[in-house]
Amino acid sequence: MAAFATWVIVENMSGDIALMFDSDTYVSAGFILIFGGLFVVVLAIYGCCSTWKQNKSCVFVYLIALSVMFVVEIIGGVTALSFYVQGTNDLETVMLNTLQFEYGIGGNENNQDDVTFAWNNVQEEWDCCGVFSNEEAGPIAYLHSQWWLDQPVLSRTKVPLSCCKEKDNGEPIDARHCQDPITDYSQVYKVGCYDAVKAHGDLYTIPLSVIGITHAFILFISVIFAYCFYRNMG
Repeated sequence: MAAFATWVIVENMSGDIALMFDSDTYVSAGFILIFGGLFVVVLAIYGCCSTWKQNKSCVFVYLIALSVMFVVEIIGGVTALSFYVQGTNDLETVMLNTLQFEYGIGGNENNQDDVTFAWNNVQEEWDCCGVFSNEEAGPIAYLHSQWWLDQPVLSRTKVPLSCCKEKDNGEPIDARHCQDPITDYSQVYKVGCYDAVKAHGDLYTIPLSVIGITHAFILFISVIFAYCFYRNMG
């Protein structure tokens, strides 16, 4: 469990999606489960020693610690699941809002603020542009964005460079054609980023939630056994 949660956190796109949503809930849930998984290992060793020595006080401490970890694991699993449910319900709205009102403030697509950085990474990594999948519906969202309005009128670009189709070496095939407002969209990615972001959530968040809640159930069974053992110690 701790290994999977760590993988989710360090996986680059997970951080970008969290930035896009302006929420650290996703990453927080992963850290909760990492802490829980590692602590349970230590707790299991402590529990074995307490049982072997038949020390009632130590068994009581073990019982309390197990109960606390049960609550922690439930919180971690439910937090990850709530982030996924909320994200799925509000995904289109959140993506459109961040793109239109928070991306590239000042007309600079190379801003290093969280939202601009996240959008550029998502578009470059998944070869997508904007939110929706359509020849123009995805990239056209940029023409209604604050980024577009903030650009100098005579040197405006219709999409950021991260939306442009690339060669194998990562360089744009034709950056001028891609970004020029009077050209067509043949050099712009036609796939919107909504489907890619949602698929990423399905791939990581659901398993993370299931693992956390399942582990909490196992801890609950352990709490029952520990309590019965404690009661029978006399």
